[in-house]
Amino acid sequence: MRCRPLTCTLLLAHALGASAAAQIDGLETEIVALDRIVAGRAVSTVRVFATLSDPAAQLNAVYGDSTDLLGVQTTDSLGFYQNVLGGDTSAQINPAGYTIDPNLRLDSWVALGSQDMIGNTMLNIGVDFGPFNSGGGIVTNNGVWFEIPFSPPCYPVAGRVLIAQLSVTSGETVSGTVNLFGKDGAGTTLDVKQIPFSALVGPVGQNYCGPANLNSSGMSARLRASGSTLAGDSLRLIADQLPLQQFGYFLASQTQGFVPNPGGSQGNICLGGTIARLVSQLGNSGPMGQIVVDVDTSAIPLSPPVAVQPGETWNFQLWFRDKNPGRTSNFTDAVAVTFN
Repeated sequence: MRCRPLTCTLLLAHALGASAAAQIDGLETEIVALDRIVAGRAVSTVRVFATLSDPAAQLNAVYGDSTDLLGVQTTDSLGFYQNVLGGDTSAQINPAGYTIDPNLRLDSWVALGSQDMIGNTMLNIGVDFGPFNSGGGIVTNNGVWFEIPFSPPCYPVAGRVLIAQLSVTSGETVSGTVNLFGKDGAGTTLDVKQIPFSALVGPVGQNYCGPANLNSSGMSARLRASGSTLAGDSLRLIADQLPLQQFGYFLASQTQGFVPNPGGSQGNICLGGTIARLVSQLGNSGPMGQIVVDVDTSAIPLSPPVAVQPGETWNFQLWFRDKNPGRTSNFTDAVAVTFN
């Protein structure tokens, strides 16, 4: 079908029903990778989601028009990270490529509900991705990316629909403004304009006690923290450079310390005092050698659970199993986070 992008948007509107004042909740960002070294560049990755509290609602299109432009940009002078195996949209991401180049997971792209080509029927019309692939951003006054109405990727998972993945040099900012088009569970068309987002893509806190002792991967396991430093909010901990397919859990304490090779471990524990063990969030490093958890800082698992207070500094570290060459364990370095 040949049509102007805004005509296509109008066709979508006709398929979905008459427009009304119902609202899509907004946008949120989530950092999914921190400080991954790619050709000497420390790259961090953020995903952008539309939030829909109605589980029966659907998001059908992300667009810009002559009245309400769509724009995505970064402060990074190197632009968005683009992998040679990647694509402009998630419909071009073949997960088989992850084994060829694991950094394909960091590629920058736009999406509508899907993170790769599996089950992905999204299309785009009128969006110029040339600048996006050569150090610039995305700007359109007559472009759209969209999914077929009522297809599975349109519906929220845990209240969210993925619309972009953006990777830049750690410490840089990504931002943008988009217009969202969809339908709520009652059949009312949603058309919400000029929704902004902005995220500083990088770690929070201060690392110490590093580098950690080498593990069987030949590397020192690293720990990074991201997200909010407001007491009571969720803090994301990302441990990487771990041995593959090994279990581990995070530790937390208000006291720093140093004990070499505790219990025969090949690593060092860098916490002291009363230590909380986040065993209920036991993770596996999987094929990427990474464990990620979101810590509820309103309930650090001591006995009884403790809420982090403004002004407090908490220290975090990951303990993990390893085979090097026999069965053993090790630790990441540690990170100290001061909460507001």
